[in-house]
Amino acid sequence: MSFNPHHFETEQQGYATFLAHQQDGVRALVHGLDDRQIHAAPSASALSLAWVLKHLTVVQQNWLDGVLAAPEPLTEAQNTAIRARNGNPTGQETAAELLAGFDEVCAGVVDAARTKDPAIPLPIPAAPWFQQGDDHWSVRWVWLHLLQEIARHAGHGDIIRETLDGGTAFELVAAHQGHTETVFGMLQPWTPKPAPFTRGISTVVLAADDLPAAESWYADLFGIEAYYHNPAYVEFRIGPHDHEFGILNRAYAGRNWAGEPTAEQPGGVVVHLWVPDADAALAHLIAKGATPQQPARDFSEPGVGYRGGSVVDPFGNVVGVMERPY
Repeated sequence: MSFNPHHFETEQQGYATFLAHQQDGVRALVHGLDDRQIHAAPSASALSLAWVLKHLTVVQQNWLDGVLAAPEPLTEAQNTAIRARNGNPTGQETAAELLAGFDEVCAGVVDAARTKDPAIPLPIPAAPWFQQGDDHWSVRWVWLHLLQEIARHAGHGDIIRETLDGGTAFELVAAHQGHTETVFGMLQPWTPKPAPFTRGISTVVLAADDLPAAESWYADLFGIEAYYHNPAYVEFRIGPHDHEFGILNRAYAGRNWAGEPTAEQPGGVVVHLWVPDADAALAHLIAKGATPQQPARDFSEPGVGYRGGSVVDPFGNVVGVMERPY
């Protein structure tokens, strides 16, 4: 394993070596993840590792088209193909599919970096986001730009992956390269770890007799409007992670919300824990001595991913669980 690219002798070898090194770092980001996890967006950003892979596939292909055509400009057909490429995943792609597309274009870029003269001029397309005043770049400029692009989004990927399961760059690279023992006497390759029972708080739900007044009060407090509301329930998304804060009309709440909570009649604030599988989490809580309260049900259209239920813990508190999209 090497933290840095290997030695090279020529400028072209240097571009090819550094590009391949950055590309492999992106591959390591998805090491050990399943198809659901690559589409997760667990950080404050809306980006997923699927987005990183697909975006870098499309961006590299677009620039590679220009390099392979240089010094001639791209044809209208080539420009049309570039405009038709979409760097946003649909959510249905598998990790294998995304990696196959990424690997194919990466190989083309590295091969072109080895073989194309860096000094070849590359005409600048007519687009407002490209700098004005020059009429061409060089192939050299393109390789440096792609190094910048890949490294920038690999940094995004580092944050996404660490938020997702704690995996960090060097330990992932070590595992991706096949290491199973400590490397350099200090670096432990990444290994899968058992998922914790909960990722944290999903939704906190209060109750109010006057729901419109409560909605207005909290809207003023938070400085935002509720994103969802009906006569029975309103919900805000607050903070950089869009944590859910709900208020239930007590008229719809049933006995468990009426009056002060007691051991026989639990109520008050309900905290929903974020879990990967609501049905399994409820079964686990019941096995540990909790009493069933609300069975698992969908809180959204089937397939969207919001599903939850609740129990009463051994101390008289209502505890909810919520399965939700990342």
